[in-house]
Parts: sequence; C-alpha cells; structure tokens
Amino acid sequence: MKIVTVDGRKQYIAKKWVATTVIFYVAIAACVAVIISAIVRFCMGKILSGDLFHDIGMSIGALVMVFLPLVMKKWWKWYIPNLLEFAMYFIIIMNMLGGEVLHLFNAQAFSGMRLYDKFMHTFNGVIFMFFGYSVLGMMNNIPEKNSGLSPLFCALFAIAFSMLIEYVWEIYEYTLDSISDVFNMQRWKDDLVSLLPNENGYWEITTRRGSAIVDTMTDMIVHLIGSLPIAVLGVIQMKRHGNDFILQTCVLSKKQVAYLQKFNAEQDGADAKETDVSQVAEEAAADGQADCGEKAQC
Repeated sequence: MKIVTVDGRKQYIAKKWVATTVIFYVAIAACVAVIISAIVRFCMGKILSGDLFHDIGMSIGALVMVFLPLVMKKWWKWYIPNLLEFAMYFIIIMNMLGGEVLHLFNAQAFSGMRLYDKFMHTFNGVIFMFFGYSVLGMMNNIPEKNSGLSPLFCALFAIAFSMLIEYVWEIYEYTLDSISDVFNMQRWKDDLVSLLPNENGYWEITTRRGSAIVDTMTDMIVHLIGSLPIAVLGVIQMKRHGNDFILQTCVLSKKQVAYLQKFNAEQDGADAKETDVSQVAEEAAADGQADCGEKAQC
C-alpha cells in the first residue's frame, strides 16, 4: 500500500469518488427491492408472515446502515475514505440482492457449507478491521497526539474490535431464533429430524453438534480469517509509515479532520513564504546581473 502524495505532499482528505455516489443509490434500490419482493411473495402465498417481517426488518436495518455514512459526514463531520465507504455499500448490496432476493445464503456446496454466507462473513472481517483501526485512531487523537503505539498492539486491538462486531451479530441471530421458531438465522433447523419437538420436548437432530453451532463457529472462524491479513498489512505499514496508515485508510473524526486541515493550511502558508523568498532572491539576482551589465558598458 502506497501513501498517497500530490506534488510531493501527503494527502489525507481525498475528493469523493463518483462511483461511491452511484453505489449509494444502488444500495438504496437493493433494499427497496427486497421489501417489494417480500410483499409480492407474501401476497402470492409463497412465504409466511414471519419471513415477511424478517425480510422487511433486514431491509430497514440495511437502509439505516446505508444512511449511516451520510450521517457521519454531514452531521458528525467525519471523513470516510472512498474505498471504505464503497465497500460498506457493496456489502449491503451483496447481502440484500445476493443473499435475500437471490437466496444465495441458502446455496450449499462442499458438505453442505454455505459458501456465499461464508464469503460475506470473511469480507466483513476485512472491513471491520479498518473500523477497529479507526476507533483506535480516534481514541488516541492521532495525529495531534503522536502516542507512538506499537503496530502489533494496534493490530491486536483491531482484531478484537472486528471479532466483537461478529460476536454481537451472532447474539442478534441467536436472539431472533429464540424469539420465534419462524427464524432460522443460525441454521438450527437444517439438520432437524422433525419440525416439531418429540414427546419429551426435545428437538431431534442428525448431527452430534447440531447445525446451529457449526454455522456460528464457522462464521466466526472465517471472520477471523478475513481479519488476519489486514492485521499483517497494518503491522507492516505502520512500521514503514507510522500513523499515515490509519490517517489514509480509516475513518477520521471531526477533530482529526480539523487538525489535518490546519496542518495543510500551515503547509500552504510555508510553501507560499518559500515561494515569495525565492522570487525575491531571483529578482535580486536579476537586478544584480543587470547592474553589472550596465557598469561593464560604462
């Protein structure tokens, strides 16, 4: 990863990509499409009311996530790097269109493993690592206070933050499955012998551990697998470039943005003074040469 420079100077606040604006509206369209699809399928009798509320609830939650970066930037005055913002919208589209509309979450391969679902959890591990680094940068007020944090410590913190998000998501899935038998977020129904408990009130399953714990643990494992390469990248980049890795790849708070803007303004002022001094020196040199020429003629 190269540190972005323009005219030899580091650039921390980049202009917004057009592609980011486009994918923002595509993400909104994807969420609306899931809502419309759920209503149409319910009216046709293809899904139950529980599935309807699940799809609509997921879509509303996704819409909140779509507008969250806008709130961060407009109200909180935060800065979100273009690539990270693009990736956030990409995840929402892949979840809504691929997972909910095309039902790719249910596609199975390799002994029943749902590869699309595992791919999304792996990709989430990558994205949330950058949010972990972002939180670390904000908490330590980088770059105003250069605390000299260990790159290894920063990587371990980001991994812990990323896994915390995955853990909270699994709690959310478990909660929904516990509220109603309609939900199958943790895939607990996948290996049931019967859709009803036996005479003793127990669910009978075909595997020793149960499909729910297998789904949960594999989700957390692939999330960790996605997080580890970013941890290695972070250690390498922070050893080479210090805090620039966080400043150019992560979310920056209002205070951090203000400091960087002030720093850039001071740099511009210093460059302007250097330019003025050099121009004065060049003009003086030119006048000196002209005077020498006149004296020689005399």
